[in-house]
Amino acid sequence: MMLISLLLPSRRRPDNLNRLFESIVNTSFDLKNIEVIVRIDDDDKDNLRFLNDYTNTNKILKVIFFAGKREAPGKLWNECWQKANGNIFQLCSDDLMFTTIEWDILVRRAFDKYKDKIVVVWGRDMIHDDCTHPFVHQNWTDTIGCFTPENQIFSNDSFFSRISIILERNYNKKRQYFEKDFTHKHMHPCRKRAIEDETYKELHSLRDVSRQIFRSAEAIDLRNEYAKKLNFFIENFKR
Repeated sequence: MMLISLLLPSRRRPDNLNRLFESIVNTSFDLKNIEVIVRIDDDDKDNLRFLNDYTNTNKILKVIFFAGKREAPGKLWNECWQKANGNIFQLCSDDLMFTTIEWDILVRRAFDKYKDKIVVVWGRDMIHDDCTHPFVHQNWTDTIGCFTPENQIFSNDSFFSRISIILERNYNKKRQYFEKDFTHKHMHPCRKRAIEDETYKELHSLRDVSRQIFRSAEAIDLRNEYAKKLNFFIENFKR
């Protein structure tokens, strides 16, 4: 059974964390093969207090958390990936709610369709059907040597989808899998499902900078390099 690691940077949102954890517990088929890796900032007393209480009293869901200095979200997701024990990793967020019963079965089945496991898997976030909060396998991350680019602020979801597009366009490898029966509700201010708290405001203030980073020649070259490495892995994969 492949272990799923939900990679989760969070800042000052203990209520969000509690809601997310409850949704995982209430919808997962096999909690023994799910873990949540939470990265908080070292000045985040609210999340620290909640996570200490939760991990000391809750023995159902495995939650691993650690703290460090404030960094770009891309670096935080990478730090979570480095701490994770899983075979499948999700670009998770504390403003998600899992809503599909036995969603973890659907995710594992999607990866099972590809012997080499090089595929981007995602479901509906109840905002749009584009690639959001995707899952990738350790074969993917081990091949490129990271989870996300460490300087990326926004567009981390697009990082995965763009690479899969390059795989299809340049190498004729269709490696996008949209699981329409899997939903996780994105509790985002853009749909009036949440207030725009200080964490949202700070991130949104960096949107233009993040777009410049994502569209830079360096970032484009990096995605092409990663797609080339993934194609080489696919071509040379032996079960």
